[in-house]
Amino acid sequence: MELSPESVSAGMAKFLGAAGLNLPHPPAPPAVERPAGLLRRVPAFCAGCPHATSTKLPDGSFASAGIGCHFMALDDGDQTRTFTHMGGEGVPFVGLSNFTDVKHMFANIGDGTYQHSGIMAVSYTHLKLPTNREV
Repeated sequence: MELSPESVSAGMAKFLGAAGLNLPHPPAPPAVERPAGLLRRVPAFCAGCPHATSTKLPDGSFASAGIGCHFMALDDGDQTRTFTHMGGEGVPFVGLSNFTDVKHMFANIGDGTYQHSGIMAVSYTHLKLPTNREV
């Protein structure tokens, strides 16, 4: 899914043309041919990355991801099912908890998120907020 200059300029020309700005047609993007049997490079965690193991979950568990390389856990089976913005990694379960019998959901966060805003979420995990079922 490379964004070549040709494909970006074609998209911009189409968008700006719809707004009434007439631009010359950009050159067509070159066709990409992949030889048969060519290996493709799939996203993977770097060697030694802690997310390579920290995103593995116990059977029957679910997780959400945030912004960062742990986002790649979405492609690794069906245990990581959703993602959110940086700092909101636990929020999907806050909204989901009143509508499910699932009692716990893991939230993958990286070092940057932890230092930026995740420390607050971890600090307040001892608080028990009432759910709609308890009110």
